[in-house]
Amino acid sequence: MKKYLALLSVIAMVNVAAAHGDHHNHGHHHHSHSFCGNQPCDNDLDLDGSSHYQDSKTCAVLYKYAGYRGPALKIYDNTNISSIANVVDRYVSNWNNEISSLVVNQGCTLKVYQYNNFGIHYRTGERIGASQTYFGYDRDYELSRLDEKISSLSCSCN
Repeated sequence: MKKYLALLSVIAMVNVAAAHGDHHNHGHHHHSHSFCGNQPCDNDLDLDGSSHYQDSKTCAVLYKYAGYRGPALKIYDNTNISSIANVVDRYVSNWNNEISSLVVNQGCTLKVYQYNNFGIHYRTGERIGASQTYFGYDRDYELSRLDEKISSLSCSCN
């Protein structure tokens, strides 16, 4: 009986995803996450290896290549990463200076920095390097100035 119920719930989820349509499907293959309708599904392992289902809102998804292609890194609400080099991932050994495109979820704000420590010099405390803020559903295929230059970031949602 349990197997039967589990199968029914999977079928229901597939139907829901199909009904919403997939606005992110540009004919490219995504490696590390899937979308439910136009929202990323929270069924992936988080940065610390814990799995998040519906307990954490996805703030942004960062991609290794332009046009939302290649390995993807999911960033949850209220995330601050002072050195993206420390992020351990199955597909990319080091995400530092590797991000070329991104999607920010509606109601969320992602701030990216060229240097570690959110662009604040460790000794002097002065701002260094470029930074950029993206708001929900900002689309940036080519990260122009910061293409493959992101070293730290913060993301939060309303």
